[in-house]
Amino acid sequence: MKVGERVEVGDEIGKVGVGGVAAGTHLHFEVRLGENSYHATRNPELWLLPHLGEDGKLHAVLVGRILDAAGEPLAIDNIVVKRLAEDGEVLAVMYTSTYAAGEMVDQPPWHESFALGDLPAGRYRISFVYRRMQQFDVRLEPGKLTLVNLPGE
Repeated sequence: MKVGERVEVGDEIGKVGVGGVAAGTHLHFEVRLGENSYHATRNPELWLLPHLGEDGKLHAVLVGRILDAAGEPLAIDNIVVKRLAEDGEVLAVMYTSTYAAGEMVDQPPWHESFALGDLPAGRYRISFVYRRMQQFDVRLEPGKLTLVNLPGE
């Protein structure tokens, strides 16, 4: 691939291998927008089309930020995302945190500080501790990106 070359669905953009400082076989994939610098890095989850689920529906993407009272992004180490059945039963539990690199936080177009891609559509509960346990419910729609702004109260 060359800088500026357009990538289409199905194009090979990399190969799994061993190199650099990694301790094992892996594929390092990152997106840089506008310039080739670490400061231009964006979350690749936001650039990938969701897969089709076993139910034949497209999966979804959850994008969020947790804000303090002044509207500034908070750094949260333990964000728990639970996938819920319609009756509230917990179907799956995922753990994430806000981006470690400050340069990635609050970047256009979403100004997000965390993202989880390729999630089955449906109900989710997001919880974290900031001063106290907080939780928020959200519904993800098939094939859509859902942006949540969560107040860290």
